[in-house]
Amino acid sequence: MNRGRQYKAAMIAVIILFVSGLIYCGMLVVNDNGKKQQPERPSATNSPDFSRSFTGIVKDIDEENQTISLGLTENATQMTLRYNGGTDVRNQFDKIISMKGITLGEIVRFTYDTKVNKLISLNIDKNAWSYENVKKMRLDNEKGVIQLGSSRYGFHESIVFVGEGELISLSDLSAKDQFTVKGIGETVYSIIVTKGHGIIRFTNIEDFVGGTVYIGASTYKKIKGEPFRVIVREGSCKIVLQKDRVIGTKEVTVKRGEELTVDRSELSISKAKEGKIKFQINPYGADLYIDGKQIDYSAPVTLSYGNHTIAVTLSGYKSFSGMLTVGQADQDIEVNLVPDTSEEESSSKDDNVSSEDKTDSDDILLDWDSDKKDDKTDSGNKENNLSITDKENIAAESPKPAEPSSKASGSGMDTLHKITIQSPAEVEVYVDDAYKGIAPVSFTKVLGVHVITLKKNGYATKTYTVHVEDNNENVFYTFGNLVKK
Repeated sequence: MNRGRQYKAAMIAVIILFVSGLIYCGMLVVNDNGKKQQPERPSATNSPDFSRSFTGIVKDIDEENQTISLGLTENATQMTLRYNGGTDVRNQFDKIISMKGITLGEIVRFTYDTKVNKLISLNIDKNAWSYENVKKMRLDNEKGVIQLGSSRYGFHESIVFVGEGELISLSDLSAKDQFTVKGIGETVYSIIVTKGHGIIRFTNIEDFVGGTVYIGASTYKKIKGEPFRVIVREGSCKIVLQKDRVIGTKEVTVKRGEELTVDRSELSISKAKEGKIKFQINPYGADLYIDGKQIDYSAPVTLSYGNHTIAVTLSGYKSFSGMLTVGQADQDIEVNLVPDTSEEESSSKDDNVSSEDKTDSDDILLDWDSDKKDDKTDSGNKENNLSITDKENIAAESPKPAEPSSKASGSGMDTLHKITIQSPAEVEVYVDDAYKGIAPVSFTKVLGVHVITLKKNGYATKTYTVHVEDNNENVFYTFGNLVKK
């Protein structure tokens, strides 16, 4: 009995071995040399794709349903993936973070399970860079070019614009906004509005028409008439309306996307102090224009405290123009014109002095700096001069790169010309709080409005606001002597 069972068990084992051998032989194939070999295992198209990661731009995060929408940088495809607490999320320094640390417009690398559209891992791209606190730029939508300082970038066809935590369009941007610009290499993939804009509308200000409005430390504009509206960056600021000796002031808070009405009845009205300015202009006989009007400077000129545009012209000499700040009872101002050695005069008197057009063509921003941050390192901040044409519509035609120019294309820096502070001598010169040296001193010409500060031990510090124009010329400034303390 036991022998019979053992015999049956042995037979079953032999049959199993025989069948296994047949199966193994059946899996063998013959190659070109007639040799048998094991075939390659067929690829599982529905298995998780961990072999490569994708680069994408974050376009939406739904925390309630735990989904994230990403636009692929390589082909503009958009996909929506599920995530959960087990998703591996890291910042650009490879530190684990939560999905709350990911914002719209972020450039990321990610892997996902193609079978169930589940996000496996997501990292802020280490190769991405960002310009932060951008206040001016030039964007040519037709050519697909963005100008940031002296650098030109292309932008992706699916470039993302973000404002207040949601996607917006190019038409929603304004030159008064402040941005963070993100990209990789020479391509911009997202623009995030970090400070938006609102509008201030002035009413019943007939007695200020022809004067100037100053908004915070960044904008001034001629008041042409009513209705008078100014686009302003969001936030709190002080507005000052001035015509002749009459000044109206008010502290306001501008909210993004809203219009704030300021009536004359809300202004605190006062009379501006006056100072007497003695001008010494060389060579003698040059014409002096203050606030667009020709002035006789044979005797001291009485001006109200505050900012005034000045221009000095004389045939055969390069014209001077800038901003004069009156802040004391008596001031001495010396202007030395430089001979014009070019074959043709730089411009006619009318072209140089029509300050109605020069000061009122657009709001003039005093701040033109931004910080570029390379996401590869913690200490990647770099200053970049961003003084691009300030228009109500941020889209503008970019300069042609093939044409030679004295300026870095599209930037606020004229690298072939200098600003020279001639006098007073032996004083420390600061431009926008940056030390430049001891006068007389020269430095690279940067366009726009800047604050020049003169310091010397034992003397009262003086500050002047100047407007450096884009005229392909060197600029020379001569200021009055400092007063002993």
